Amino acid sequence: MRVIAGRCEGLASHLLFPSCRPSIRHHSHNLRPIAASTPQLARWFNTSGSLASWSSGFLPKANVSNLPPESTIISHKHPNHEAPGLDNVDVDRTALERELYSTLESGQPDLIMAALLNYDYAELVATMPQSVFTEAFNCLSPAYFIEPFKALHRPLHPYTVELKQFKSQDAIFNDFVRNLSSIVRVRRSAGSTLGLAEYSHLLDCARSLGDAVMADHIWHSMKRDGILPDIHCYNQYMEAKVWNSAYTGREKYRLRVTPYYYKKRKFGDSGFGGFGTATRSVRKEVNDIFDEMTEAGIEGTETTMINLLLASARVGNKTTLRDLLKTVWNVDVDLLTTHYPGEVTKYERTSPLYPSGRLLSAVVHAFGSNNDIFTAMRLVEHLSKSYDIEVPHSVWAELFEWAFILSRRTKTNEKYLEGGPLHTHVLLDLFDKMTKEHNVKPTVETHTKLAIPAWYYCHVRIFLNQMRAAYQIMDETRRKKITARRMVESYLRHPGVNGKHIDPRILRSRAFADAVHSYDVLRLQVMQQTSMIERLARLLIFKTGWIRPNWRAWERQLLPRFLEEWRDFIPDAIRCWTHSGEIQFHGPIKFGHSRVTTQRTIQVRRPSINDDFTPDPDYDIELEDDIIWTSFRRSISPEDLQTPLLKRLFEPVPLEVHDYYPGSPSYDEGICPDNHINEKMHGNIENGYVPAPTPAQWVHLASFSREQKDKMLKETFGPCYEVKNKDDEYYESGSANATLS
Repeated sequence: MRVIAGRCEGLASHLLFPSCRPSIRHHSHNLRPIAASTPQLARWFNTSGSLASWSSGFLPKANVSNLPPESTIISHKHPNHEAPGLDNVDVDRTALERELYSTLESGQPDLIMAALLNYDYAELVATMPQSVFTEAFNCLSPAYFIEPFKALHRPLHPYTVELKQFKSQDAIFNDFVRNLSSIVRVRRSAGSTLGLAEYSHLLDCARSLGDAVMADHIWHSMKRDGILPDIHCYNQYMEAKVWNSAYTGREKYRLRVTPYYYKKRKFGDSGFGGFGTATRSVRKEVNDIFDEMTEAGIEGTETTMINLLLASARVGNKTTLRDLLKTVWNVDVDLLTTHYPGEVTKYERTSPLYPSGRLLSAVVHAFGSNNDIFTAMRLVEHLSKSYDIEVPHSVWAELFEWAFILSRRTKTNEKYLEGGPLHTHVLLDLFDKMTKEHNVKPTVETHTKLAIPAWYYCHVRIFLNQMRAAYQIMDETRRKKITARRMVESYLRHPGVNGKHIDPRILRSRAFADAVHSYDVLRLQVMQQTSMIERLARLLIFKTGWIRPNWRAWERQLLPRFLEEWRDFIPDAIRCWTHSGEIQFHGPIKFGHSRVTTQRTIQVRRPSINDDFTPDPDYDIELEDDIIWTSFRRSISPEDLQTPLLKRLFEPVPLEVHDYYPGSPSYDEGICPDNHINEKMHGNIENGYVPAPTPAQWVHLASFSREQKDKMLKETFGPCYEVKNKDDEYYESGSANATLS
């Protein structure tokens, strides 16, 4: 039997199976996609001033009382640079200097980055006092530009990020490197040199990025400039080697040590770039750096030992792992499994070798990646009690992730784990321990990992409970994002200049920059969590064996309820299988589009039977951010749209609403195409449809971006050279895996 049905907006089970009970009624159950009333919405949304009046009742007020005087702001419109330029080339240098130093005094990283990259300030940046440049340069911290996005991108596949049309992690990393390189070249253009503080900061950036190639260029440039590295430089250099290419691409999923992965990393095959094994051994490279540091008379710290520990773990050298723990902290790993372990080495809390949460995280990663999760658990418990260390939440998350990986029913686990994959009870017991005993707040990723075993063993009730818990967390994050977005809106609604341009004091204020950054991080976090729920919804609908003996209950009761409850996370065009055939729903959206629904309100869960969930009635009219920003873009002048903060704000936003909603009428016909965004969309704007990228597209884009970045590093810091023999002949280094794989 083959049933073909058109999916309606309020799917009730009796439409497919007349014998089913009627759908439940609820005041929020009649939520309809706004796309159903497109003409009315279009007229309302395009009415002059309607957005402002709609938002004015609950938008937070922008604090503009402490903005700099308008007289100190110069209008920039330089045609040859992304950042604003000067209309009048004869503007007094004093005014430029006052403006630049006012920005530097704000301490806001985004504003400082834009100022140091501004063509008009190039001469001032090149000649400013060394102390001023150092302080400004150190404000460009990876903790601000990299770490928040690195954590959010970690559970996301690069293809998912490309599909959702967000900036990829490779692009974020490479843009940051390119900006730093440009600033260094500007600084050196007037003959200024970099000191230890600047080089240390650059190495810290390479460490955060996991970029050994960048670290190599910086290290050899520092040697040529006669700068002697300190302990921080050595530690950062070693860490860049250990985590080389471990945060991006397919490599971030391949940190586990197995014979297959070891062989692949030996030759640096595609998808296994970065740190190497065997003849490309990262352990040998880190040991060479450590030997150089020791010869220079510099004593190691906890961070040094962690790098040595992880370098040994990368090549599967468990003997060295045990020896390091025994030598430095007197922790006998073998005794942890048989007898009560002995006393650990006593260190003063001020000692550089006194362990912290970083050691706990390193131990979990080292033993977890080497398929020994139980030793990792014992070490965390022993070290935390012996040294009175509070176990950070990130350590529990790492421990839980490795437990999940080792519990999967895969051929790798069946082959290489003694006794086979871990039992699911290990995962559940660890979850109870971290949430009940240590008050660790679970994340959407945590609930997703708990839902996978339930899906595998066909426990539909457990799966639904985890899915609903994940939605609740996502909803809390989304509320924060909505609040952050309204704060940004309040700044953009502030009266502008001549009714066309946004007040330049707003665009240069620290408060607005902080608001945009907070919103941008929350926007990515909501996308991450929503993508996970969409994946769970797909697993829920496509699973055919939830209650296999009772096909009738699945087809006539459970499936229709699930389709209704999660319809905002399921596309219009899907197929469901029954015991006697297939049900096909037709629609313009299917899995593989950037959005899985044509509605323009936010995605919400519907109430279900035996569930006390009540949707927020305000969500009936809460529009998606893309709708709001697309309308805002129409009222902003092209000159203002080129400012760094607004480009960052509007970068993931489609040119027109129908770019995200194929098949729906557009009400933004008057928008002028932006070439930058047009190129990013990878689509046919004229036809109102943006095709999904191919799964391999992000690989080519990342590779091209990486080549451009490496070229700029060589132009900025020079090639990597090492002494070849006693005659001081030099050759280009192939170490550090500087041989790009």
